[in-house]
Order: sequence, then structure tokens, then C-alpha cells
Amino acid sequence: MKNKNKHKFYKNYQFYILAFYSLLIIFVLGFRLTTLMPGISHLELINLNQKLTLNYIIHNPLNLIYNSLQLIVNHIFKTQSILLLRLVSVILGFFTMIFFSLALKFWYGNKTALLGMGLFITSPWVISVSRIATIDVQFLFGISLLLLLSSLLKKRIESPSIYIIINFVLTLLIFIPGLIWFVIALIAIQRGDIYYGIKLQNKISLPLYLIFSIICLPLLVINLIKSTTALSVFLGLNFNHFNIISKLKDFGEGIIHSFLLGPNNPSIWLGRYPMFNIFGLVCVVLGIYFYVIHFNNNQSKILFSFLLIGLILLGLNKSNSLSLVIPVLYLFLATGISYLLQIWLKLFPINPIARSLGIVLLIILISLSILFNTRQYFVAFANNPTSRSSFEIKLKD
Repeated sequence: MKNKNKHKFYKNYQFYILAFYSLLIIFVLGFRLTTLMPGISHLELINLNQKLTLNYIIHNPLNLIYNSLQLIVNHIFKTQSILLLRLVSVILGFFTMIFFSLALKFWYGNKTALLGMGLFITSPWVISVSRIATIDVQFLFGISLLLLLSSLLKKRIESPSIYIIINFVLTLLIFIPGLIWFVIALIAIQRGDIYYGIKLQNKISLPLYLIFSIICLPLLVINLIKSTTALSVFLGLNFNHFNIISKLKDFGEGIIHSFLLGPNNPSIWLGRYPMFNIFGLVCVVLGIYFYVIHFNNNQSKILFSFLLIGLILLGLNKSNSLSLVIPVLYLFLATGISYLLQIWLKLFPINPIARSLGIVLLIILISLSILFNTRQYFVAFANNPTSRSSFEIKLKD
């Protein structure tokens, strides 16, 4: 009876936390979406002035997911407003948060997912990018989805159709500039899991598996061979005026912006404020340390290869977004939280008071971080004169 009550309490506790996170997602994505800032930014104006048509997307298939959703929104509503301009980013931001949370659950289990997902949902970077009408959000979306697909491949689900869907999604994701390198890394590291999916196919599903693996590629290839510029954008690279010293400096700046001082981009970030608070940075370092000592497992290889690719792309092309590395860093952060809790519980294997105290302190730290993160965006960033001045263009909503 006692174990039954304990299990029921645990299930209720999970339900209430998930309900809270659901409300949190709605809040961070929807609260004063059109009125928090005085207008729209210059980057959003570029997006607004882009005349999207089906013909344009066919001849310019890069950013396919973002542009297709924007075309659908434009076709349905046939009007311009701040809400509709930012709606696609909100949709992709919503799915980014869901995909990242599911990746956490499949990689680490419910406890770590519940501890880590709140920090990602309230990350000032994730909130900002998900509420502004730029293509940056697709990098958060794409990397989070790749991490989820990696976890699904690792589980080796006994369903041929799952692998058909995974291959189709991987094909779609390479239309996001620079993500081809992440997809190649995933395929190379998890080739055994992919081969397992191929062996599951039967005479009917195998042709579908092959078709959906390449169905979008002709559209991409035809457009890439037309222009070297399109090819460099697709690869996420920029070799114009290439200088090894300059690129090394950019690589170093990418590391600094990812871990320490944020980028000087007033339309997305608050000055040079650190990307993580002290608690978050300690957990990221602990997470990296954990995977260094467990480097032989595929999860470590995926995370370190994704982080390295992201940092290299940031170094080789300054126009690339930090969103390429943010989901990976938050997976390290979640690992660090779990590792910290594990260390504490090992120190006190029997003492129930000490064990409970450690868990309560960790929950308090996470709760304070969530509060701090939301205030950083909705109070500090929203009222910062420099940030507000970058949203100076008026648009009737």
C-alpha cells in the first residue's frame, strides 16, 4: 500500500510539473508578443518585405521549412501584422521546446527531463529567437529535432514506418543552411542504428524508405548547381576575404559568446550579458566533464561533434547564429544537473534528511534560475534603451 501511494504521488508530481511547464511555454511565447517592444526590428523588416510565392520557394529552397510555413500563414490571412509576422517563429519555437524536452526524456529519463526542460524553455536566447521574425529560430528547431531523432534511433524502435519518417525529416532538415554537417555527423556516428532500421524494412516499405530518403534532394541539387553563393549558404560557410588569423579570432569569439559574454546583438540579446548564470555555467561544465569521462558512448560523440561543428560554423561565418550550439549546451546543462544530483545522493546514500535537502536545494536553484531567466528577457531586455531602439520600425497590428 505504501509503495502504491508513493507511485501515485510521483505520478501526480510529474503531472503538475508538466502542467506548469505547459503554461510556462504559453506564457514565454505569447505574453505581449506584439506590444513588448515599440515596433519591429530591421531584421524583421527584411523578412516582411520578402515576397514569398510557391515559385520563389521552388527556385530558392533553402530555409524551406521557415519559408513554407510563412507562405501558408500569408495565404491564410492575406494581411500584414506584427502577430502574423512573428507567428512562424512562435510555432517553430513551440516545437523546439517540445522536441528538446522529448530528447531529454528519451536520453536521460523523466527526472532529468523535468529538471532540465524548464531552464531551456526560459532561456533568454530561446525566448528571444522564438519571438522575433527571423530565420534564426529554424536553427534551434533543427538542432533540437536532430537530438530527438538521435534519441529515437538509439532506442531502435521495432517499427519500419518510424525509420521512413526519420529519413524524410533528415532530408528536410538539410534545407536549413549549415545543418548538412550535423546530419552527416549523426549518420556517421549512428550508422549501426540506421542500418538496423533498413533491416526492418520489408518488400513494401523498403521502396518507400528509399523514396522518402531522397524525395526532396533533386530540388536542392538543381538549385545548388546554379550558384556558388547558394552552395556556400547551404554549407553554412563564408570564404570571402578568407584570413586564417581572422577566422581563428572568430572561432574564439564563438566560444566566448557561447559560454561567457553574449553577442552584441541588441535585437536578440541584452548587451554583453553572460549566456548562462553561475549555476547554469557550472552545470554545463559538469555536463561536459561527465561526457568526457564517458566519451566512448554514442551520446558523447553526438554532443561533442554537434558542439564542434556549431563552433566551427560560427568561426567560419560570422552571420551564423548561436542557435546552432544553444540546444547542445542545454543538453550538457541538463546532464550537469543530473550529475550534480547523483554526486550528492552518493555522498548521502542512507541519510534521508540530507538526501531530501540536496533535492530541495537543487529545485530551489532551478526555480530561481527560471525566474531570473524570464525577468532577464521580459524586464531587463524589454526595458533596455538599446534593445528598444532596435525595434523602432512601426507596423500597424
